[in-house]
Formats: sequence, structure tokens, C-alpha cells
Amino acid sequence: MEQTRVDLHLARHGAEGLLARELEALGEPERERGPGWVLSEASALDEAIRADDLCFASSSLLDVTEVKAPSIKQLANGLAEAFTSLLADRRVDTSWPISFEVVDQAGLADRGKLVEARWRGLVKRRRARVLRLAQAEPFSSMKRTWGFFVVLLGLERAFCAVHARAGGQRRMRMDPAAPSRSYLKAEEAFALWGSRPVISERVVDLGAAPGGWSYAAARGGAKVFAVDNGPLKGAAAEDASIEHVRANAFTYQPPSGQPVDWMLCDMIEDPDQVLSLLLRWLERGWCRRFVVNIKFGRGDPLRLLQRVRDEAKGPAAYTRRLIARQLFHDRDELTLIGETRSG
Repeated sequence: MEQTRVDLHLARHGAEGLLARELEALGEPERERGPGWVLSEASALDEAIRADDLCFASSSLLDVTEVKAPSIKQLANGLAEAFTSLLADRRVDTSWPISFEVVDQAGLADRGKLVEARWRGLVKRRRARVLRLAQAEPFSSMKRTWGFFVVLLGLERAFCAVHARAGGQRRMRMDPAAPSRSYLKAEEAFALWGSRPVISERVVDLGAAPGGWSYAAARGGAKVFAVDNGPLKGAAAEDASIEHVRANAFTYQPPSGQPVDWMLCDMIEDPDQVLSLLLRWLERGWCRRFVVNIKFGRGDPLRLLQRVRDEAKGPAAYTRRLIARQLFHDRDELTLIGETRSG
């Protein structure tokens, strides 16, 4: 009988229930969950699931091997044996990533370091050349990546895999000149997408005040129309490339009715209203790319995701690429990043 493949998905603490529901909707039923993680049974269609399709996972280890042991020594030995077995038929001639992570649990970070150090000593004796080619750094590719990936879920329990993919979330560095911490969300969204507004591009920032997103968009030299009846502050108010437009974000139309290169939106408004605003811009062809933050609060983010991914009526109907993600700097929010089919 064919053995069911199991994947381990990590998420922010408290979002594991949402992640489990999301995986279920994508055909990966939950097997087990804990604080910040979900084990799921991989479906036959899993290889067709793109990294863009997981909103709440910060990373996923694919086809995991479980190692249980009561001591650091035994846990490291078990991981070394798993490493040898998983790489038995693979020729390694170039650099490759190693990642040891732990979930948020008291005392686990120190134990993880000790397990990794002992594991390295064991592997060095067995496959020294392979270990010399290893790069110890967090993996970040949203594509399926080969390497050796370990996550400790407890003092006596770890999972490892040779294939993984990342969600793309990352902690950003605050710019002291930015007028608000929302700047971090915009910077993270641009980094996840792989590009940002640049010189010769036009940007509309709906609900811009106090200007964190406008400031982020202007850093690359783009012309920014910051739409808000409220005031801009600090560097956003002083930047010559940012034009403050005092208008209602829900009724505003782009200059001359011509599509802008980016539409940005981060407003504390009802999620259905914000999603409807995005759909209006997409239906009328007013933007080529967008970054929109939606506060779901006590609402159901899975219902929102379903609407977003509806290929007949949602933003997915107008885009050739669409990412829905709970970013590192998001709270009870989703961030949508996309490019229209005409973009």
C-alpha cells in the first residue's frame, strides 16, 4: 500500500487554524497541528499547487521524515541517519542550503542550536565534502527548493525534508524617516513581489495618510498621488515626488482616466468595501499592478480568500499573477499583490 506523503507547514503563532482550513480547501487534509505549525496529508494534486496559493504558510517542508528521541545526542543521531538516507542517491557538486528552525516554545531555540552542532559533527565524519558545500541560511525561494531542512516541534521531536518552499514573508528594517510603521508592510510586499515602483512610473496610494506607503513607493523615484483628506506627515509631506490629493479614496479616479502603474491601498475600512474598491479598479483597467491590504478583524479571512481567488468574479479574474499573503508585518490582515493581464 502506498504511504501517504506528509508535509509540514509553518505559520505565525495563532494562525495555524486558518492555515489548516486553507490547506483543507486546497486538498491537503490536516493530520495534526500545534502552535505555529500544521501537518497535512499531501494530495495527488499537490505538485500543481503553486507557492502563491498558500496565504498563511511562512514555509513548507515537503514529504517530511519524523525523528523522535529523548536526548540531544539521540535526536542529532536520528537526523544524521535521516540525512544520509535522504541523500543516498544524490550527487552534490554545488552549494546547497541547510536550515534548522524551531517553533516558538520556551527553551527550544537553545536546544535547536545544540542539536544542529552535534548533527554537523556527525555528518562531517560521514560526508565532509558535502557538508563543506552547505550554506547555513534561511531559505527564501517560493519555488520548490532542494537542501536539508529541519524543524524542531518540541524538545524530543523534529521533522526533516530535502524539499521545501518559502512563503516569502520577511522582517523588514524600519526607516526612521518613514511617517508610520505601515511602511514596513509596503516594503515587505514589494520584496515578496520582486519589484517596486521606479522612476517614470505613476502610483496612486488610496487612503494614504499619514503617508507610510506613499513614502515607500517614492523611494524608487516614482511619481506618487497620495489620496486622502487627512494630512501627510514627516518625510511624506516633504517629498517633492509625492503629490497630496485631498479626495475620498472610494470615489477617486486616476489622473486623466489613464491607468497607473501601481495602485496601493492600506485603509482601516470594512474588508468587503476594500475588496469592492479593488474590483472596481480592476474592472475599469485603472492600474497595472496593485498592493492592497485588507483588515479582516473578526471576520472570516477564508471567505475573503475564496472571493479573491474566484476566477469568474474575484481579482483572480483580472490578473495573470496574484499573491494573497499574511505578511510578517501584518496582524489580522491579508495583503493582496497582483498584476493585471494587460500589465
